[in-house]
Amino acid sequence: MSIKGFFNQKENNDDIQKLKLKINVIEQQVEKVKTIETQLNRMVKLEPTLLKLAEENKRESSTSRTKEQNQLNKQTLKQLEIDIYSKVAKFISNKLSPLQQNLIDMENRLELLEKENNLLREIIKKQYEQMNEFENRIARMEASMQPIGPEPSQTRPDQQPIIIQKVNVEKILLDKYEQTNNFGQLGIKEISGQLNIGATYGKGIIPAELIENLKEDLDEIKKKSSEDPLTDESSSENEEEEQSNNHTKKTQHPTDHDQNYDDIPIE
Repeated sequence: MSIKGFFNQKENNDDIQKLKLKINVIEQQVEKVKTIETQLNRMVKLEPTLLKLAEENKRESSTSRTKEQNQLNKQTLKQLEIDIYSKVAKFISNKLSPLQQNLIDMENRLELLEKENNLLREIIKKQYEQMNEFENRIARMEASMQPIGPEPSQTRPDQQPIIIQKVNVEKILLDKYEQTNNFGQLGIKEISGQLNIGATYGKGIIPAELIENLKEDLDEIKKKSSEDPLTDESSSENEEEEQSNNHTKKTQHPTDHDQNYDDIPIE
């Protein structure tokens, strides 16, 4: 400051006034800054809450979008499910229709088989009843046909037992031999051996004397059998066979040994 100004008090007062005004203005601005600072501090304190709110808003907006998207996705999925279900149902029905028809046919066949089975059971039941009835009839007939007297196994004391004896015959002379013979009527159960037929077969090889002797023996046997009816026919016929064999041995033709014979089995 110049000395002139130092002594000039008026000018200095004006400057002071100006400075005061400036100071007042500055003070006002400082107060405003303080108020702004307090507001800024409040804003700083509110910043995390504001950030949270902003994030929540973002989330809500995103969730709303996702909800809409999810709804759209659900609708599309539902439509796809409906389409797929209809197509699958159509495919399965096309594939299963012949199987269903086969099942229906099988059920019908099973019903028919059950009916036939029932009919067969009824028929079998009737047949069993008829068989039982026949068996009862046969039993009654057998009971009615049984003899009143003693059983066949019990022999009477006056009845002679049947004698079965094996007789070996070396030779027998036949006037004629046929396949349909009557050996069974003579009391012969079985006959075995060989039949020797010579060159004179069918020319009357048995002598007339032997035939007459055989006839006489047969007549005697018949008389004995008529006199004694209780004697068994088989024993008399065996005796007849033995007598005929003895006669054939005694009156055998001398030329029989010199002839040639062929062996033929007797059936």
